[in-house]
Amino acid sequence: MIAGLEQRYGDASRLFAAALPALPRNRKASAIYGRWFADALASPDRQVPPPGEGADGDDVTAALMRAAAASHTLGPTGAIEILRAAERRFPDDARLPAMRADLAFELDRRDEVREALARAKALDPDEPAYLLANARFRASVSSDLDGALVDLKRAAEMAPGNDAVWNELGITQSDRNAIVEADAAHRRAIELNPENAALYANYARFLMDNDQLAAAKAEIDKAEGLDPHSYAVLAAKGRYLLRIGKTEEGEKTLLEASAVNPTYGDSLIGLAIGSYQLGAEEEAAQALDNADRFDPDNPSIPLIRSAVALDEYRADDAIVEAREALRRRQARGGYYSGYDANRQVSSFLGVALDNVGMNEWSQYYSDRSYDPFRSTTYFDEAAGGRTSPFEGFSPLLPPSERTQAGSSTVSSNLQALLLDPLAVASSAIRDSLERTSFFEAAVGGGLISQDGELGWKSDILVQGTSYALLPISYYLQAEALQPDSPRANDRDDITGANFAVGIRPTLEDNVYLFGDIVDLDAGYPGQTWLPTPFDKRETRFSDLGIGWSHTFGERNLLQAFAVVGDTDQSIELVNRIGSYRVEQETEEETATIGVSHLYGIGPFTLRYGAETGRFHVRDSAIYTDLPTGGVFFVDRFSDKGKATRAYTDVTWDASDDLQLQGGAYANWLDDGSDDCPCLDPRIGVAWSPVENHWLRAFYREDTQFSSNYTLAPVSTVGLAPLELPLFIGGSTETAALRWEAEWSERFFTSIEYQHQRFEGLSLDVPDLLGSFDTTTGEIDRVNISANYWIGEGLGTFGSFTWNRSVDLTPGGSGEFRVPLVPDYRAQVGLTVVHPSRVKASLAQTLVGERVGAPFGIGLSSYTTTDAAISWESSSGHLELGMQLLNAFDNDFELALGIPGPGRTVLGTIRAKF
Repeated sequence: MIAGLEQRYGDASRLFAAALPALPRNRKASAIYGRWFADALASPDRQVPPPGEGADGDDVTAALMRAAAASHTLGPTGAIEILRAAERRFPDDARLPAMRADLAFELDRRDEVREALARAKALDPDEPAYLLANARFRASVSSDLDGALVDLKRAAEMAPGNDAVWNELGITQSDRNAIVEADAAHRRAIELNPENAALYANYARFLMDNDQLAAAKAEIDKAEGLDPHSYAVLAAKGRYLLRIGKTEEGEKTLLEASAVNPTYGDSLIGLAIGSYQLGAEEEAAQALDNADRFDPDNPSIPLIRSAVALDEYRADDAIVEAREALRRRQARGGYYSGYDANRQVSSFLGVALDNVGMNEWSQYYSDRSYDPFRSTTYFDEAAGGRTSPFEGFSPLLPPSERTQAGSSTVSSNLQALLLDPLAVASSAIRDSLERTSFFEAAVGGGLISQDGELGWKSDILVQGTSYALLPISYYLQAEALQPDSPRANDRDDITGANFAVGIRPTLEDNVYLFGDIVDLDAGYPGQTWLPTPFDKRETRFSDLGIGWSHTFGERNLLQAFAVVGDTDQSIELVNRIGSYRVEQETEEETATIGVSHLYGIGPFTLRYGAETGRFHVRDSAIYTDLPTGGVFFVDRFSDKGKATRAYTDVTWDASDDLQLQGGAYANWLDDGSDDCPCLDPRIGVAWSPVENHWLRAFYREDTQFSSNYTLAPVSTVGLAPLELPLFIGGSTETAALRWEAEWSERFFTSIEYQHQRFEGLSLDVPDLLGSFDTTTGEIDRVNISANYWIGEGLGTFGSFTWNRSVDLTPGGSGEFRVPLVPDYRAQVGLTVVHPSRVKASLAQTLVGERVGAPFGIGLSSYTTTDAAISWESSSGHLELGMQLLNAFDNDFELALGIPGPGRTVLGTIRAKF
């Protein structure tokens, strides 16, 4: 046997012949058929007749061997007939129906598979062959990975030396995202049978799926040394070549794999990916069609089709294929590990819906695919952000950005990139369909016209992924924005740069480095009746951080981060009424560290951890008399303190339709003047009473921490409170209820109610150096939204938000509303995506009355019409865009006496290399 595995077929034949006379009758068949296999492999060009049908006909091993031979020469159908006949002769041997189940599964005869497995189980439920076949069927057809794992672990107990069992264990554990256990199982399989090339190939594929390409190459080299013509080896080598950027060579190798075994799905999918990367769309589609014929239940195939359709601006096809991928995933029980193991299918359907502007529907699918151990969960959470109830700080948004992401986005991104650090970079030129080695640069610029005044913007981007030394991705961006306004001293000149580096040095470890620096030079023109041509603020802030994640085992990982930040601010205020100037300098230094443990036990997911942050603020103000130039007052202030938070949060997936989440967050604040020990509870429930309807509710209390970075859960059952600017130690109490309904494949609605009470509000006045007096209050918010997919690349959206607010600041009358919270906000619009690579959006926004000054002074309602259009070249190297905001130049105020921007036109061009 060893000689045969080492491909010394002549020696194997001789040794089998020598062993035959001394073997007992129940082992002779193994030697007879082993010798025949060796002779056939030693002389592949010569016809070697198989043993006669009567050779050891009373030995079940002979029947198994004969069926194995027939499956190679006659195909699975002929082998099944041999096994049926053998089952009549040997009705008590479970190995025969187990093997028949395996062969019937190859032919997709599922009823026969179930019948054969039931028969094998009745004969011997601990037979390793039955357990292995049953596990494969469970994992592949129904994605019952938990059940498959139980079977495989039992099979390993009964036959610890069976390499096929350990190989299947590795594949199943990988599908479960249990990378440590999968790695150990693959290694054990190879240790048991080091001459089996397919085991090395399977291990290499696992390593590639987890970005360990250098280790994968070593396993492929070993496999090639054993059997360079194996389709499994060729497919693994081809996928490796695609990943390192040798696309043409990879495609050629995958073609060889398909020639050896035209039904092998991995090579066909790899061939489709390689063809698409080379621009051969028809060949890619043909390869996917072939893969679909041989594996019609594979979610990867429509998922890739959806990604291609998105890349080609075929918006309807992208939605249809993403729905099909989701249908297949659900039919297989919900587990999915496909061509991109970090992209959940329902989340990808959200991407396809968002492509035509249906943001609320998109978020619904993103939330439904929530998995705390997948990076896409947090990327989707970052994209959604938290909603601000205030109007005036971003008065004009393009239709594609109907709401701005809140401060929680940085934490969601941090948590995502600790799970998938190489996601910091992805090609903007063309979807490569799977992560590959690449380098890309982009340069962009634009002109901004606001009420006839011309400004500009520019940016540069360098990004890439490399596997040369370590798996590493990098992203570096710099940008400048200098708009102009018809009002004197009305400017927001911004320059900044940021970087992100993701490294996966080992299978178990992830490292994420990040930083940014921004300079903001802002002028404050004052109110129309009291201009302030000299008021300005210059701000520079920077952050530098590192994060690390280590996986101990399945659903068991430790994460940690450290961030330091520095903010320098210079304010110059000229009070012409009092005839004095104030020059204020403020410096704030912060440092935050945190650690978190994420652990899953059955239906429960536990996250607990602690974070502490130190801050030091130094402030000085110099008051100068304008007529004399003399300094008449100097004010200096310094404050430092520490904020600490410890938390625990538990999610219970009670069933597919019911999820509960609860937690407790303890906070301590010590800034030399105030100690704030407080305990914030959280509780939430998500329930789907009927298909396509989802009810979610939560109550939570939050205390403002000293940093926006955290490893604690940002949302509760996928929902988050309104975004409010609070002092450190400020607090909110929020109760919310949301009902989402997918009435058909074309129509979706959502209704959400939030009640929020807050203390410690710090709300600036837009375009004024100052803030509102409101510190305490409450907001009731009802939002109704609807999305409708028209088809032909058209999607429509509409929403209406009603707000009720009251200012409860101590000393006030309680009769006024919270500043800048409008009575209502409504929006309706549509997005069209055309295969000519054009995307356009149009939206009408209506904002109701709101308080814009002390003592409840109100601002009138207003409406804006906003449009955007973009075009991308077929190669993806050139992108043009145009935005027209407040198209009809409607007048409105950001605050009392502070006019909002008029008609604004932004034209951009971006070249990618």
